[in-house]
This record gives sequence, structure tokens and C-alpha cells, in this order.
Amino acid sequence: MPFQSFGLFVAIAFIGAYWAFTQEFKRKEKQGYIHSFKKTVTVGAKITSSELLINAFFGFILGYKLVDAALNYHALIDDTQGFMLSLRGNWIGGIIGAGVFCILVLLRKQETGSA
Repeated sequence: MPFQSFGLFVAIAFIGAYWAFTQEFKRKEKQGYIHSFKKTVTVGAKITSSELLINAFFGFILGYKLVDAALNYHALIDDTQGFMLSLRGNWIGGIIGAGVFCILVLLRKQETGSA
């Protein structure tokens, strides 16, 4: 089985905690204890290099592991934790993942008119 039952229940607990947390924030906002804040958004601002680097990093990690997991599913099944925590991965998948995440950031900025 590619996921451990303990990890599954930890993930379900995080999802439940997030739901309860947001409900409590909504309740406190209605009571007036929490107030919203204004955020200044500059329309037409260029994409920063840090935005691209952060998205490229996460895209690389995701592509690096997921493509290797798909190509070597038997290794994932045999030792899931060992596979996920190892440095093993697919470089081409990582590069493609980084490119896809960067393109998604560029497209999102163009949609909002701030590319």
C-alpha cells in the first residue's frame, strides 16, 4: 500500500483542524474580536525572481519524486518511507515540474494584469 494508515489519519486530523480553525475565525470575526486588514496590491508589478525561484523549487521537488514514483512504482510499494525520504528521483521530471510551476506563475500574473 503506497500510504501508511497512520499518515492518512494524521492528514485527516490536519484537515479537520483546519476546518475547525476557520470556523472559529469566522465566529470571532462576527463577534468583532478579529478585524480584517487591507493589503496593497500593485497592479502591473513585475514578477520577482524570488517568486519564480520558490515555485521552481517546489515544482522541481514534486516532479523529481512523482515521476520517479510513477516509473518505479514497485520501489514505492516495497518501502514507501525509504523511497520518499531518499534522494532518489527523476531529474527530467524535476526540470519539467519546475518549468510547469514557473509557467503557471507567469500565467497567473498575466490573468491579473500584473505580468
